[in-house]
Formats: sequence, structure tokens, C-alpha cells
Amino acid sequence: MKNGNELDSIKIIDNILTDQERIILLNRLQPFLKRIPDCPGLQTVPYLHKFPVFSNFIAKIIRKCNIDREIDKSWVNYTDKDIAFENWHTHPVSFHTTICYMIENPEGIGTKFKIGDEIYETECPTNSVMLLPPYIEHTVPSNVTMPRYSLAIDFI
Repeated sequence: MKNGNELDSIKIIDNILTDQERIILLNRLQPFLKRIPDCPGLQTVPYLHKFPVFSNFIAKIIRKCNIDREIDKSWVNYTDKDIAFENWHTHPVSFHTTICYMIENPEGIGTKFKIGDEIYETECPTNSVMLLPPYIEHTVPSNVTMPRYSLAIDFI
């Protein structure tokens, strides 16, 4: 896909959790958010899927995405107008897929992508998942003005 239109490989799946499930997840993750050097906003540890308090939510998200792969890492990122900054990166090529679930995203601002010299801004509403190839350079958007919580999961 690197030689084709990489943006075509990015997919959005809507209506992942019930509103009640999403709010419970949002409330449960609050104590896990910390400032991590060189990471945008606040983040959790990269192995949330190993915590029983999150495993059912993550399992449901994965089922809705129809992914049958082992999780390597999973973490939540929080940004708002005071702590958001760009951190362009890719994920190791050994990963099969990366997803980004929008737990709370009132502005609908999705992940930003860089392909060659071009930057692409996307939209992804609350309670939706963005599936993306891990090799596409991307970042959390820095132009959020309201609190934004996203769950990222890397699959081997």
C-alpha cells in the first residue's frame, strides 16, 4: 500500500460502545493519565489491555473492528488546548494495524497524517475508531480546544 494512495487505507467505524460504556471507560481511565516525557498531552501506560478494569471495553472495541490479532500495546492519550502539541511518528513495521478509538472528541478532530510533504487533517467523531496502517507518519492534532481522549491500540 505504500505505493498506492495511503489515505484510502484509513477507515472509520462508528458507534463502537454504548454511551454508558464509553462514560464508564472515560471515568475509569482518569487516574491512569500522567505526563510522559516527549509525549503529547497526558498518557497512560502502554499496556491498558492487561488491566481487568479495561479488558472488556477493549475486547468489545476489537470485535467491532473485526480484528483477530494479538495486542502489542494499548494506551490512552488526553489533550486539550493547554497541553496539545504535535509529535510526528510512525509505529514499528512489525505491527499489522493501529487503531485509534475516540472516547471523547467533541470537536471531531481526527489524527493528522503526513505523506511526503503533504499534511492531511482528518475527522473522527466521539465513539468512532480510525483504523490506520502503522507506517503512515501521524500525530495527535495540536489544534484541539476542548478535552480529547483517544485510545490507541497496536496489533502484531
